[in-house]
Amino acid sequence: MLPGDFSNFEDYYDASYWLPNFDQIDEVVSQYFGNGTTYSRDDEFDPGYLRIAIQDSTEDSEAVDNLVNALYDAGYSNVYIDTDWSEPLSETRIIAQQGEVEGAEAIQQVLGLGEVRIESTGSLQSDVTIQLGSDWQQWQ
Repeated sequence: MLPGDFSNFEDYYDASYWLPNFDQIDEVVSQYFGNGTTYSRDDEFDPGYLRIAIQDSTEDSEAVDNLVNALYDAGYSNVYIDTDWSEPLSETRIIAQQGEVEGAEAIQQVLGLGEVRIESTGSLQSDVTIQLGSDWQQWQ
């Protein structure tokens, strides 16, 4: 999915539209198509800017709380719990929304588990969605 956000009524639109984020589009094009343009955030990665959604597939609220605490301890301060994932997962998925691969890989390093995916599933309002699997319960 093209990087961007859904419009809302506060944006003065009568209907919901997908509004492209042109800076993020430039980053994705550069990363995947190598057009010679380099786009990057600051040289030092700041985890606090990422919007991280958590979707639980374990039905274990303590595991979710432990994940939130681990992310906060690592500097990820913009974390929220989204609706539960509909099917049990054996492996945690870390989904790079809107081409946010760097952030997803950094979270994978912090957690020490999970599969990074580049797709538009999970919470589309996030930069990264973590679909919590049973591997997290075993890892704790």
